[in-house]
Amino acid sequence: MQLISLLLRDSKLTVALAAISGVIGGSCVALLLGLIQTAADPAHSGDLSLLASKFVGLSLLFFLATLGSHIPLQYLSEGSAFKLRLHLIQRILKGRLRYLEQLGSHRLYAALASDVDSITAGLSVVPAILISTVVISGCLIYIGFLSWQALVALLVFMTFAIVLFVLANGWAVGRLAKARDVGDSLFNHFRAVAEGTKELKLHDPRRVAFFDKMLLPDADAYRRTRIGGLAGLEAANAVANLAYFAVLGFLVFLLPVWQSVGDSVLQSAILVFVFMLAPLTTLGNHFHTFAQAGVALAKIKSLGMALEKFESHEELGTARPASSAESVVITGLMYTYSGSAADEQFFLGPIDLDLRPGEILYITGGNGSGKSTLGKLIVGLYEPDSGSIRLNGEEITEAERGWYRQHFTAVFGDFYLFDRLLGIDGERLDERAKRYLTELHLDDKLKIEDGRLSTTNLSTGQRKRLALLVAYLEDRPIYLFDEWAADQDPQFKEIFYTQLLPELKSKGKIVIVITHDDRYFSTADRVVKLADGRLVS
Repeated sequence: MQLISLLLRDSKLTVALAAISGVIGGSCVALLLGLIQTAADPAHSGDLSLLASKFVGLSLLFFLATLGSHIPLQYLSEGSAFKLRLHLIQRILKGRLRYLEQLGSHRLYAALASDVDSITAGLSVVPAILISTVVISGCLIYIGFLSWQALVALLVFMTFAIVLFVLANGWAVGRLAKARDVGDSLFNHFRAVAEGTKELKLHDPRRVAFFDKMLLPDADAYRRTRIGGLAGLEAANAVANLAYFAVLGFLVFLLPVWQSVGDSVLQSAILVFVFMLAPLTTLGNHFHTFAQAGVALAKIKSLGMALEKFESHEELGTARPASSAESVVITGLMYTYSGSAADEQFFLGPIDLDLRPGEILYITGGNGSGKSTLGKLIVGLYEPDSGSIRLNGEEITEAERGWYRQHFTAVFGDFYLFDRLLGIDGERLDERAKRYLTELHLDDKLKIEDGRLSTTNLSTGQRKRLALLVAYLEDRPIYLFDEWAADQDPQFKEIFYTQLLPELKSKGKIVIVITHDDRYFSTADRVVKLADGRLVS
């Protein structure tokens, strides 16, 4: 019902028209069965050519009704899945970064890829389910015209079969839902295999432990729960098949003894019931897909509600353009990070900083001192628990945080490179990009044409230089670099600290650098040190 409501939400009219077409198609089937029975009756003395013309007309009407049901619903199904995926992506883009990090990228990937694909597959079989249901209904109505006793017996058997089917299916869906939960963890292991191959190959005990203690148990749990769920669905289908042959046996062996019915009526009822096997089989086969789609939709709804709980109030594309940055004043900034354990907490602050144009600030400290967290707070990616940030004297509230972030260009340690220069305007963009490619010694590694990068498949150091190129092209008032030089060779470290950073300073930029390179501290205007979340010097 949730899948049907998803279609109704997008277009009640389309669903209604498709349903009407399905009813017409099912009615045509019932009428065609009557025509066939009449034409095959030896006692019929009417004009066969008239029956043949009716047969052709009903067949064409059934063809058109089938198209009228399938095509609009297929179009609507694909559109609903498309909107669902975009809605989920918008929720993610509006989500608070800290909470998205806690959710884990693997859960988001699984929802966007696996779950939406399952829902698309489920929605795609709705037309076939609708047509099959209507055809079965038409057949039952026709049997009722032939013999009400046969119809009553059929309905009794079918009600019993449906009850058993629902019970078996409910158990199966529960197992499939459990398998989907295990699938989140398994998806994370797949990501580890793809992204951690070097680390696993270099340490064989780690590779064995990862395979035996992490990947294998979750993969086996996923296999077992999936087998249980699918076996439950097959059991439900087996119950339906058993009920079908029980009804067929009743029609052949018991109905003639129980009620006096003519041979022609009995033969017609049996013929119609045999004809029902195809749509019944269609329903059974598609129910697997439909059930898994229901599990995926429940998972996406759960994720959507979780995202909504921690969603910012920013609408995409509504942030004000950046202005100049005359000053950034941070006062009493406090932030609490809660880990996975109940008692695992990290406190950052209070932090007081005053940032001015044409100044280079280095932030240093040991691992775990809070440098990267402070960087995300400064640029507005994290929301502080208390304290204030003022840009040009204006305090940054929740409503202004999106506008505030537009003043920053940042290259974090876990940066991502897009293969296009997205959202960057300006004249001669390719020309300026090529100049920076040469300056950063990347001109022999890739090309930029019409804002598109020919490749991002580079070494870590080269990728960071490419990220720096994009940062230059953005040309924003404030720059933040998180351990940018950590993966550079000595030559580029020297260029970064002694040429590139002073160049940004000369342009009046505020430059913030998170670094351990004490050799170059003399190139900064100020150096602040963090220890255990506090500024100590």
